[in-house]
Amino acid sequence: MLGFVSCFSFFDKVSLLNLSYFWIVHLKNNMSSLDALIIELYDKQVIQVGSFQLKSGITSPIYIDLRLTISYPSLLRQVVSCLQDVCRSLSYDILCGVPYTALPFATLLSVESGVPMVMRRKEIKDYGTKKAIEGVFQPNQTCLIIEDLVTSGSSVLETLEPLLKESLRVKDVVVLLDREQGGKDNLAKHNVRLHSVLKMTDILETLRHSGRLSVEQVTELFDYFHSTKVSSSPLSNSIQSGYKVHPLSFEQRLSLIRNKVGRRLLEIMLKKQSNLAVAAVSFVIFNSINLILYEDVTTSEELLSIANEVGPQICILKTHMDIIQDWTESVSEKLVHLAKLHHFLIFEDRKFADIGNTVELQLTGGIFHIAQWADIVNAHIIAGPGTIQALSRSAEHCGILLLAQMSSKGNLAVQEYTQKALEFAQQYEDAVFGFISLGCIGDPNFLYFTPGVKLEGGGDSLGQQYTDPKTVIAIQGSDVAIVGRGIIQSSNRREAASTYRKACWDAYLQRLEEYVE
Repeated sequence: MLGFVSCFSFFDKVSLLNLSYFWIVHLKNNMSSLDALIIELYDKQVIQVGSFQLKSGITSPIYIDLRLTISYPSLLRQVVSCLQDVCRSLSYDILCGVPYTALPFATLLSVESGVPMVMRRKEIKDYGTKKAIEGVFQPNQTCLIIEDLVTSGSSVLETLEPLLKESLRVKDVVVLLDREQGGKDNLAKHNVRLHSVLKMTDILETLRHSGRLSVEQVTELFDYFHSTKVSSSPLSNSIQSGYKVHPLSFEQRLSLIRNKVGRRLLEIMLKKQSNLAVAAVSFVIFNSINLILYEDVTTSEELLSIANEVGPQICILKTHMDIIQDWTESVSEKLVHLAKLHHFLIFEDRKFADIGNTVELQLTGGIFHIAQWADIVNAHIIAGPGTIQALSRSAEHCGILLLAQMSSKGNLAVQEYTQKALEFAQQYEDAVFGFISLGCIGDPNFLYFTPGVKLEGGGDSLGQQYTDPKTVIAIQGSDVAIVGRGIIQSSNRREAASTYRKACWDAYLQRLEEYVE
């Protein structure tokens, strides 16, 4: 199209006038509904040419103020009709307009189609229900976002975040105008597809053909849009939907995992229909004056009792052997026996972080002899690849997880650290089969384990941030949810483990339903 426009520089002024006159006559006789809509938007000054600063901060030579459409009922009806034509091809349960311009569009679409609508508050009130999303909806419903126009996609992401927090699914956004400045690609990074009625290319072509803009103006505008792309602000880390959610099932990924422990874990997960790991670390008790006390699992009796109670529901038991006060070789033997009895793997959360020689001694020596009983160990990458080399050499039967992200508030596992963990894992793929992360951050030939999972979400006084199973697995793409206090502090651990197992597996099935076509 740019080449087509540029070729007009060869015409003289008379030819351009004749061409413009031809298109005016042609459009009057053969004008499409979209052409007519564009011309009416321009004639009513919804589309303006000049110099304007946009929300994204960039200066634009063209401005589209679709708020004006509410003052022209006939024009508003045309806009909604065009949006409705796009919506018909999509599957959704409810609508949500991006405030404020798209609210009347979404409202009329809801009335015309009979599909319920919810509304996002731009400012959450400090009184009443204090809701971010108003309206009647159910978790797991699919919400279609309606927007007036998209430049970077940042306004859509601002609406997307509270919808995801309410456990609503968002796969598509329908917009009247795509300015073609990077918004579609930015939204795709968050697994959201953009569907537009008009593109800026369409508007410029029609305005040139109709004589509203000169060839010189259109050429300059094309050059501007061709050279200016705008990035969007990411969603907050706790609810980010931009994780690489893979459409492959666990069965399909079996052949992709090179580490034998990783493959064995997938087989257990499929057989038990469980992607639940329980952390036997600490539980919470309440005293008579409602103070919260943290009671560590510090005895072998308590550890073995937990393993036996939750074993039938889990795929992994995560241990911290160095807080067990009466650890002996007999304890490890009994733990291995329970793991075989209930078909789960033992993950010693030692978080190795030293130089290779020290790591070897920590893994194989001391009073714990971790290499003799643990199926999975994990490591920081702070000391470099020597840590991974030592672990893989000293315990060939163990699988390794690398800490790529953490769930605690204020942690220092920044993006550069995460990227380095991915690189190390790819380099030592025979030994490393997964990551401790907040979601899926890499390829499907690794597994992703997320700690800090609790049905009700939230956080504690020590900075631990909790996320619910649906967000972690269905939205952020993690494979295994690590649950601690949500089960350990329960008065009925067997029942709690069963509840969590079902919630985590259902979230995995939901992910497949959403991403597997």
